[in-house]
Amino acid sequence: MTPLRTLLAGLALACLALAGCSADGGGPVASSRSSAGAGGSGPEDAGAPSDAAVAEADAGLDAGARARCRKLDAAVGRAALREHLERFEAIAKEHGGHRATRSPGYAASLAYVRSSLEGAGLAPVEHRFDILHFELLGPGTLEVLAPRRRVFRPVPDVARGASWGGAEHVALRGSPPGDVRAELVAVDYVPGQMDTTSGCEDADFVAPGGASFVSGKIALLGRGKCTFADKVRRAEAAGALAVVVANQGDAADRMALMAGDLVSEPADRRIAIPAVFTTSAVGRELVAALERGPVELHLVAHTEHRLEADVSLLVEVAGHRRDEVLMAGAHLDSVKEGPGVNDNGTGSAALLEIARALAGCTPERTVRLAWWGAEEPGLLGSDAYVAELGPAERRRVRAYVNLDMLGSVNHIFEIADGDGSKGKGRGPGTSAELERFFLDDFADAKLPVVERPYHFRSDYRAFHRAGIGVGEVTTGADEKKGPAEVALFGGTMGRPDPCYHRPCDTVKNVDFDVYEAVARSVARAVERFGVEGGGLVVVEPPDAGAADGG
Repeated sequence: MTPLRTLLAGLALACLALAGCSADGGGPVASSRSSAGAGGSGPEDAGAPSDAAVAEADAGLDAGARARCRKLDAAVGRAALREHLERFEAIAKEHGGHRATRSPGYAASLAYVRSSLEGAGLAPVEHRFDILHFELLGPGTLEVLAPRRRVFRPVPDVARGASWGGAEHVALRGSPPGDVRAELVAVDYVPGQMDTTSGCEDADFVAPGGASFVSGKIALLGRGKCTFADKVRRAEAAGALAVVVANQGDAADRMALMAGDLVSEPADRRIAIPAVFTTSAVGRELVAALERGPVELHLVAHTEHRLEADVSLLVEVAGHRRDEVLMAGAHLDSVKEGPGVNDNGTGSAALLEIARALAGCTPERTVRLAWWGAEEPGLLGSDAYVAELGPAERRRVRAYVNLDMLGSVNHIFEIADGDGSKGKGRGPGTSAELERFFLDDFADAKLPVVERPYHFRSDYRAFHRAGIGVGEVTTGADEKKGPAEVALFGGTMGRPDPCYHRPCDTVKNVDFDVYEAVARSVARAVERFGVEGGGLVVVEPPDAGAADGG
């Protein structure tokens, strides 16, 4: 699961290459019954056998294969789950202690999943995408050249997160490098103003006569209301050469320097002007100087900014209804700080066993499973995948179920609040139906649950934004487990996963009773909505521009 501090660092680019993409951006398709893989011409046909071939294959399926397909929860056993987790831990030990995206450990994890799928007779396909590599190489420069020279203090070292002492500016994470000398102009920025909209509207950059007043200049903006990326994108479109974003200064926690993230969407990687963040005190000083007359500023962002290739893995089991798809996914990567067995070997292993159980079966509704790359840096793999889906393919995907952190040792059974009963907004499409299934399923197992509003820290975010119904059962990460949850679930107050993003996230960090309960519940969901083809019939038309509030 992605930590909150990295969520705005979604430095992804939509898919560069994928077999089986249609003209409108149809998604990847791999069929367990087609040796051709994903070579079709469109999302309805890619990699799908003919109707005659379907009928012939169905007729040849023996009763044992059908029974195994219909009882997915029984096929997801503890011994197999443990074996997969032990392998993920061993892979991490063999490759520097982690399985982070684009690392040898990730490549080995990918190879293991691919081999396991192929060994079961499935035909996985890769979904390739680009991510933006960003590194702060040096302290950078922010100085007033005229009317009086004033040099502001940069971050003293390049280790982000270290003590910055009296530092007054730092490049926004994701900023391209640049060296700009130009006149400074303030854009709807009032220091100390709460909920400022500075730079959040195109009109902010337009003078009374209708022309941009920031063209060829450096724009000074205030933090707040919209993302850093929204502000910088608009400034760049208005012709600004660079951007300075100042903290608001309206509260004690909105004055100092912070490591802000510039890129929050795949399209944001196209931002080409340097951008830095500075303190509210510097913002006030610059506004005061502008009130006295023109100010010439010198800004340098000393960063590395390049695209790097990454990959997710998907497999599809074609069903009788090829125009309807149930998706489920789990991120395969770990953080660099540990092997990532609970986060998220548990989700990846459970999904792998569900896939293997589906091999040789013909579900009623098509089932597509995904092992996402680059979740930990900011949900990049799933963002890139959904960004390339065209309207027709989005309509095919009736629901997405997310598997992330299924075996926390100090667990809380958390179900995503699809019907909005917790007051934070209803999920799109079939979200409420997914929530109801999991609530009923855990009630049948006599296991307590809590409903949680969507936190948008895992790979369902892109599906939610695309208007696709999403569901999730998780067991907790780094949030606080309080007295009420201790009374309900047992355990102790504190983190549900005490080894979250740490080297101790090994097989010993997994409660297998908890893990098996969640894995089997997800398997039953795939059985209900995929194999049996139940529910998920009435779907709100996805809005390509839909967005969540997260």
